[in-house]
Amino acid sequence: MQSEPHESLFRGLLDITSKARRAAHEGDIDALILLTKEHDYVMDKLNRTGFSKDPDLLDLVKEVHDQVGGIIAEIRKRRDEIGRELRTFVERKRMAGAYAKNAWSATICSK
Repeated sequence: MQSEPHESLFRGLLDITSKARRAAHEGDIDALILLTKEHDYVMDKLNRTGFSKDPDLLDLVKEVHDQVGGIIAEIRKRRDEIGRELRTFVERKRMAGAYAKNAWSATICSK
């Protein structure tokens, strides 16, 4: 059957996506990097295999597309949250530094 290699590769993508979702929830950056390499390998293999015109693969391809799109959205959301947290941290550190500098200056000037 012509679609067997395609089906196997698409199922591999589903597996990688499931693992990536777990790694993202756990904050495991090393696992995400490895999974990115696995994803690239499977995608390269899929591209070399060529297109399949098997209509029976349509549901599987849609599921893969939806799953990959979902994990990308989750990673972007987490990236944005981390960015906001970092900006808040930097601003608080800047304010604390300014306060400490003013407090130090006030101590020196009062002597």
